[in-house]
This record gives sequence, structure tokens and C-alpha cells, in this order.
Amino acid sequence: CCREFCSIEPEDVYKKMGELGQKAEEETLITMPLLYGSRRYSRYGNIQNLTYENFTPSQLIKSFLTGIAEELHELYKLMPEAVRLGRVAIAASGNGIRKNPLLVHRIEKLFKVPVRLGEEQEDAAIGAAICAAAGCKIRPNFYI
Repeated sequence: CCREFCSIEPEDVYKKMGELGQKAEEETLITMPLLYGSRRYSRYGNIQNLTYENFTPSQLIKSFLTGIAEELHELYKLMPEAVRLGRVAIAASGNGIRKNPLLVHRIEKLFKVPVRLGEEQEDAAIGAAICAAAGCKIRPNFYI
């Protein structure tokens, strides 16, 4: 799809997204990227304030990433204050954020703390291995 649509290889998509997203100067689009809906309320994703002038890849990318960060922040605000109090960083995992510095920047800007990524590249595989090891009693628990 990437190769056919925009002549870039799949492994270069995040890099291209970052380049294009950086070009968007003002944010006039508002995007709620709830592609599968929301557990909290019955609504799905949408794009607001779409015009001929802001219907560009740069604006869409930046708007989607801002929407993702805002949705995470809304969920975070639902956590008890005792959990939120004193936080010094946001722990994040997955290639969607690891390969997307612009998303990291949007999250850091909104949460006002740095994003910390794990040292390993394949977070889900490591989590599955730890879970399997604990389940098979190879490890005493889930803690590394």
C-alpha cells in the first residue's frame, strides 16, 4: 500500500510521517482517531475544521498524532490522583511510538514530562516471553 500510494517503502513510513508532520505550522484540524470507537462513550473517529487549505498530508499527520496524544491524556486524567501525583515520565512501548518522534513530542508536550522507551525493540515479544516463563514456573513472577 505505501509503495503503491506514495512511492515509499513500508520501513520508511514513520520517517516520512515525521518529515511531513514537522511541516505543518498551525494546527487548524481537530482529529479524534477513535477508529474502533471508545469504551467511554458511543462515538467514532472524526476530523473537524477540514478545509481546502488544510487538507494536506502535513496537517492530517500532525492532527492525527495530536488526537492520539489527547485521547491518551483524557484516559490518564481518569486515573486516581494518587496514581498521577508525582509522575516524572511516561513509560511507552511499541513501534508506533518508538519509530515516531513526532508522536513522542506531542505526548511530552501534553503530559509535560518526558517519554521513556524500553531498551529492547520488540516490547510485545518480551512481554509474552516473560508471561510464558512465569506461567510455566520458569520464573517466580512477572518482574524482571
